[in-house]
Amino acid sequence: MDSFFELLNNAALMLVLCVIYDTFGIHAIAKKNLQYCVTGVLVGFIGIIVMLNPWSLQPGVFFDTRWVLLSLCGLFFGLTPTAIAVIITGSFRLYQGGAGGIVGTVVIVVTACLGLAWRYWNAKYDKPLGWKQLYAFGVLVQLAMLSCMALMPADMRIPIIKAIALPILIIYPVLTMLIGLVLKKQEDRRNAEKELMENRRALSNERGLLRGVINSIPDLIFFKNTKGTYLGCNKPFESFVGTDEQSLLGKTDFDVFDRRTAEFLQKEDDHMFAINKPIINEKWVNYPDGKKALLSTLKTPFKDLDGTLQGLVGISRDITERRQAQEEKIHAQAIAVDREKLALVGQIAGKMAHDFNNILGIIMGNTELSLLDCREAETRKTLELILVQTIRGKNLTKNLIAFAKDQEPRQEFFRISEKIDLVVNLMKKDLEGIEIIKEDSPGVPELLADPGMIEHALVNLIQNSIHATSMNKSPQIFIRTYCPGENICFEVEDNGCGIPKECLENIFEPFFTLKGTKDVTGSYEIGIKGTGYGMANVKKYIEQHKGKVSVASEFGSGTKFIISLPVIKKELTVEEKSKIRDEITHFEKYILLVEDETAIAGVQYRLLTQDPCNHKVDMANKGQVAIDLFNRNKYDLISLDYVLPGKMNGMDVYNHIRKTNKTTPILFVSGNIEFLESIKALKQKDINIDHISKPCQNKDYVNAVNELFEKPLTK
Repeated sequence: MDSFFELLNNAALMLVLCVIYDTFGIHAIAKKNLQYCVTGVLVGFIGIIVMLNPWSLQPGVFFDTRWVLLSLCGLFFGLTPTAIAVIITGSFRLYQGGAGGIVGTVVIVVTACLGLAWRYWNAKYDKPLGWKQLYAFGVLVQLAMLSCMALMPADMRIPIIKAIALPILIIYPVLTMLIGLVLKKQEDRRNAEKELMENRRALSNERGLLRGVINSIPDLIFFKNTKGTYLGCNKPFESFVGTDEQSLLGKTDFDVFDRRTAEFLQKEDDHMFAINKPIINEKWVNYPDGKKALLSTLKTPFKDLDGTLQGLVGISRDITERRQAQEEKIHAQAIAVDREKLALVGQIAGKMAHDFNNILGIIMGNTELSLLDCREAETRKTLELILVQTIRGKNLTKNLIAFAKDQEPRQEFFRISEKIDLVVNLMKKDLEGIEIIKEDSPGVPELLADPGMIEHALVNLIQNSIHATSMNKSPQIFIRTYCPGENICFEVEDNGCGIPKECLENIFEPFFTLKGTKDVTGSYEIGIKGTGYGMANVKKYIEQHKGKVSVASEFGSGTKFIISLPVIKKELTVEEKSKIRDEITHFEKYILLVEDETAIAGVQYRLLTQDPCNHKVDMANKGQVAIDLFNRNKYDLISLDYVLPGKMNGMDVYNHIRKTNKTTPILFVSGNIEFLESIKALKQKDINIDHISKPCQNKDYVNAVNELFEKPLTK
């Protein structure tokens, strides 16, 4: 009976091992070697305690559950913990001594090795470790222990086996199985917990990755349930609504947007849920910081794994730039169509203008001579009508020629106010009976432009106002000049008949006129006729100077044309110098400046030679002069105009330079359309060139020079 209680005591001690190992988380020690050592020491000390509570058969011969402990250690904990436990328990058994000391130590080693062998076999063949296998293992361990009893002295061998065989083979396999099942359950639970933790970690990583991906997408992404409640969003959407995701959760569109917008969004969501298909819409929106954007929003339903509708996913993309690009493309295509139309008109006009002018000249000259000698009133009246119509034909031809010529503006500095005074004085006879009200704002700088083109534009604008006020009893024409910032503006406004709203888009088109036979509203005096080219020429001249022309008119109340042209200063401002000094990296270079227009050449010379650039500059106003200077000097860069006087243009100079020098940077400065059409192909062949169009801002010219210096030279 005592031996039975001692065995129960031993079993309890082994259960304590299980509890300690599991409770104190020895299995969770991160460093494996430390974990193995701690486990081995723990098993060893439990083994010592077990051996201190033995079933004593006779002096020096006693039994306990140490081999059960060591075999299970080998089976569940592996080589290192088992080896440590064997050393500790084996040493203690030898220390105890007695007749069974050596045999007891052998039992420890043999059963421990048996546990390790079973562990290896189980892992190799992937056998499930159930109660049957554990019981079989327990029987094998007890048989191995009994086999070791053959090492006892001959007179003790048989009595010991008879005394212990039955309880050992009945109780110990069951004990081994029970303790093994406890350890297996703990191991299974730990593996399940580990797998759960790994799954949670993997899920967390996946969620983190997904969240990172969603937040890195510049599009606005949001999720709603079927009731319209927000379930989540990404960072760009947070910026759009002006709140973070946590604050957004549980809210609806009515909590985030104004009522009108919320109702629109809710109606859109309901429609998507009703058709159960993705929908796309475009809408202009305002961000909290005042930014306005055009968003293209895709909304699509999302379902769970069972196919149950859960809500919607929305993706909004900012297509503002794309829309602007599309509009610019459409505008560019329209310009291309206009240019083709203008080119055709130009070809026709160019062919007929010379001969037509000769014809008009003969008619006009002979008519004037006839008027000198004519005394008959009726004949004289007829001759005067011929002369008037001839002059009208001359003006028509002048507009045709101006329209046909695609020439580059010849630029110089002048006061726009003085040019207006000149034109008004030239048109003094036509302006009789019309009140001219001129308003000049102070501080308007000189304009760099083609004087002839601007003069021609002014004549056409004022002539239009004269015609528009022909039916007005108190005609007035207002001419204003002012300078709002970086633009010089002048306006020509009248209190005449105005332009019908449906015609405003067409007034700059060639051939378009509202006068003569096209005057269906009776707004002009009989006899007033339009050429159809006046406003087309005005638009062409202004755009060649990188300016803008706009019109405001109300039928019956007058018309106002507003012309805006860029300010080109004669030198850099203090602010521009400071900014350029910080940006440019090339100073004190040797530059050849080729420009025939004195005003532009003077500005460019000052820009390049003065602070902050401080370049050395040679100037040439003709192609041959430029070639001679290039042949004598070694320049770091060449600033080259395309249109030059004489037989050589800028391209001839370029070709001469490239025959002997492939690397010197060349900056073309031109607004010539013929050149602009060819420069793209030329830049693909020669990366050591660049182009800037006339007229250009001073800082843009300096930056273009510096950027060309920055390019790596290629042979």
